[in-house]
Amino acid sequence: MSGPPAGPSPLPQAARRWVLLAVLLPACSLPDTTHGPPPASPAASAVPAATAVPAVPAVHAATAATAATAATGTATPLGDPITAADLQAHVDVLASDAFEGRGTATHGERLAGDYLVAALEDLPRLLPAGDAGGWFQEFPVQVSMPGAVFDFEKARNVLALLPGSDQGLADEVIVLGAHYDHVGKQGLHGGSLHGQGQIHNGADDNASGTALLLELAASLASSPEPLRRSVLFQWYSGEELGLLGSTWWVEHPSVALESIVAMLNSDMVGRLFGGTLMIGGTGSSPELDALVADLEGFEDLAFLLDPPGNAPSDNAPFYEHGVPVLFLFTGVHADYHASTDDADKLNAEGAARVARLAEEMVRRLDASDGRPAYRAAPGMANYWLPHVDYGITLGDPPEDGPGVASIAVIVPDSPAGRSTDDQGRRLAEGDVVVGIDGRVLASRAELEQLRAATDDARTPHRFQVLRPLGDDDWEALEVSLRPEVR
Repeated sequence: MSGPPAGPSPLPQAARRWVLLAVLLPACSLPDTTHGPPPASPAASAVPAATAVPAVPAVHAATAATAATAATGTATPLGDPITAADLQAHVDVLASDAFEGRGTATHGERLAGDYLVAALEDLPRLLPAGDAGGWFQEFPVQVSMPGAVFDFEKARNVLALLPGSDQGLADEVIVLGAHYDHVGKQGLHGGSLHGQGQIHNGADDNASGTALLLELAASLASSPEPLRRSVLFQWYSGEELGLLGSTWWVEHPSVALESIVAMLNSDMVGRLFGGTLMIGGTGSSPELDALVADLEGFEDLAFLLDPPGNAPSDNAPFYEHGVPVLFLFTGVHADYHASTDDADKLNAEGAARVARLAEEMVRRLDASDGRPAYRAAPGMANYWLPHVDYGITLGDPPEDGPGVASIAVIVPDSPAGRSTDDQGRRLAEGDVVVGIDGRVLASRAELEQLRAATDDARTPHRFQVLRPLGDDDWEALEVSLRPEVR
């Protein structure tokens, strides 16, 4: 996802609406992780040799062959189904130091683009959809970033078409997009927020979405049930510099914009937290809004809906040209636009769940005889920083009383506000927390530590509380709360 620009440049309207993430993340403690010493000078480096591409664990033969031949363009087709192991294998390569942070119009971006083409070339039914019958669509890079070195005058989108099987519908196109660039080997090809001068590998942003799209292409292309409509897969460069690649495609489309049924964008989908996914653009079409509502709970995912069609990501140019859009996003985190966004932090299983959701969305769009209608959805997408919410604000326990904390506030229509014990009793303000999941608490710090330990899932937890009845009498309750991620 694009960050704040580092200076004035002629960017499209949506790309100017930046929110400074440094304001959102002042308290995040970022580890001082490096990837070796920064380059001695910003001079352009030589193109990394094919042997510099890191080896990928042999998840299956196809993935291993893809990694081994990434720079030669002789990849073996990927297989179905979508798996966490395959997604992790792609991200391990794309977010390796060999790709130098995939800065726009750099050698690292070229190597990443070649890797994508190598993975696509032998997939059944997939056709190159770029310039002059090739896989790439080139576009000029005409922005100025202080300190950034561009090895080439042009950057490259990667485009692949999966033709539809129905002669009456094959001219209608579902666009699936993700950007594959990041902020480069010194963090200068976009808005670095931490670790400038070091390689920014961008595992979540956006090797995760790039890998998701590769897995979607493999699954849909090899499926025994071909889609009726055509699917255009698009991997954009220049997103971190202001949505350059997606804007260029919309202004120089390879298919008529009127033929696009919808655009589905995947950006930062590798840090699924508490099984909760933000889906943007739901307001851009009533039919897409209904589609998302029908899919609530698919892959045990909870949705946070963000209606605006605009975002600091590649769905924005499509929305601004009248195309219904959806935007999949697992949220901002402490490693956003930092040198610490590495492959070992990927939630690969979560990304696979999001990928399977995306495939289901595509299949349902294809199965519908009608097309989603475009609807204006003003505003800008939310920079979402996920957190767990029980709907409780804690205060000090009663003086000389039991427990480690009292319940000061209960938020209406929250987990604490809705849940009851086996006798139908609800938590109340003034109740005193004495344990969680049967563990008696010794201190407020222990309570906060246990609450933090539940942050990775929407799993119910049993809160043991005592309710004051007067005259030092207490009533014991145990209420199970399933936290929400907001």
